[in-house]
Amino acid sequence: PDEKNFALQRVGDVSLFVAGFLGEGLTTKLVGVDNYVSMGGAAYGTLAHNIRGSFRGRAVGDVFTELAEKFSDFVDVLADIRDAARTSHTDVLRLYENWLTTGSTRAARILRSLGIEPTQAPTSDTPN
Repeated sequence: PDEKNFALQRVGDVSLFVAGFLGEGLTTKLVGVDNYVSMGGAAYGTLAHNIRGSFRGRAVGDVFTELAEKFSDFVDVLADIRDAARTSHTDVLRLYENWLTTGSTRAARILRSLGIEPTQAPTSDTPN
């Protein structure tokens, strides 16, 4: 159980890092940022459940529960930190693609601050 819980925490931690700091580069990859968000949130949720009732669970179980429930919000916080460290302009198209893929409130907020109202692209079912 300890090894499994260590692995779950590692999956959650790495997923949070990748989605938060490297998420923009994943829009054209086979495994997108939405997969990392799902995987990381699920890993933290399972970990919180597994350690419930143990000494470790009493100490940090609520932290893992919150990480699981608000995973995409924490990804947005890390992305804000990443963007604050940048010196170049925001890649608006990549930001929009990120919003389309994940529905990120952070991406929508930045797009709006740039004067762009994010909307869903028309589907093939939409009449012309």
